[in-house]
Amino acid sequence: PSASIAEGGSTGMTERRKAACYKVLQGLRRRRAKDVVWFNKPATSDKYLSDYAAKIPKPMDLGTITTKLDNDKYADLSSFVLDLRRVWGNCLRYNTGMSDSFRPMAREIALLAEQLMAWYLVKAEGTQMYPPLLYCWGFCLHLLDRLLNVTNPGDKLQTAHYFLHPASFYFGGKLPADYLSTNPTPMDFGSITSNLLEGNYQSIEPFCRDCRLVLENCTNYYSNKHDGEVYV
Repeated sequence: PSASIAEGGSTGMTERRKAACYKVLQGLRRRRAKDVVWFNKPATSDKYLSDYAAKIPKPMDLGTITTKLDNDKYADLSSFVLDLRRVWGNCLRYNTGMSDSFRPMAREIALLAEQLMAWYLVKAEGTQMYPPLLYCWGFCLHLLDRLLNVTNPGDKLQTAHYFLHPASFYFGGKLPADYLSTNPTPMDFGSITSNLLEGNYQSIEPFCRDCRLVLENCTNYYSNKHDGEVYV
């Protein structure tokens, strides 16, 4: 076992590990000061973000993470890492416009965060005490970006528009009574983005399966409906 785990035999948060988490946050703020300012406080529900709560089920920001560290709210490194990754995942999940300028920024900061965690959390511990990201997570994000920029041949609107958030969002917040009978496992590209950035995919197969499931669910639900041709 690594020295850090042998020390007390615990993988829980210690003062030394908490100090390493602070160093990760300091590194982000030092190296990407102009960009990180967007993530220091919770997203507000003003006229520009009126739909944020409907699209982002688990909001997170760097200020909240710092407060949780200050108040010993993290039981282990994994919970800290999950919250940190969620900041960038939420940004990518919400900002889905074609050629959105927030997306490359969030990708770059996510990469920097992984590098800082590898240095301060993994190297210092001698082992990785939190789930790794999928080995090709950057390429998967690139594929999702390409998807966002596909447009309909006729009206030139974003083809993926109705697949970016949970189906309930497009039905006014609640799924139709017959939806789950045909699609017991709802899926959307926003959820896929969160799964990818939060380390929930440990191999490429589940990522591909979920991407296919988004389209399969749409086909299953709309194939026999009078207004379904436009979606299928």
